[in-house]
Amino acid sequence: MVLSTTATQYIKYIVIVLLALLLIGFVANYFKSRDDIARIRKQAALQVETAKKSYQQQISIYNSQIQQYQQEFQQSQQQLNYYKSVYNTLQSRKEHITPPKTSSDLRKRFEGLGYAPNN
Repeated sequence: MVLSTTATQYIKYIVIVLLALLLIGFVANYFKSRDDIARIRKQAALQVETAKKSYQQQISIYNSQIQQYQQEFQQSQQQLNYYKSVYNTLQSRKEHITPPKTSSDLRKRFEGLGYAPNN
């Protein structure tokens, strides 16, 4: 079966139109995917910025807590040094204390502390 020239021309036109529609579809899909990629990039950049701000806030909170803990540590170190000095003073005084040799010495010590004798 032989087709006429007009039929073959119609077929050629139909094929060309189909190819053109196919090409238009590919081009439209390409631009649509470019827009999708740009949108995804914007979303990713926004998420990165929000995460970055959140991390910076957390870092500033941690820095303030570190400063507070450092001050508390310095205060505790000062207290420790004070108590060490008190302990050392008491230890040195303890070495110089001698027990009373007689009961009259003991009575004098109690009277010096403000206790009155009973007899």
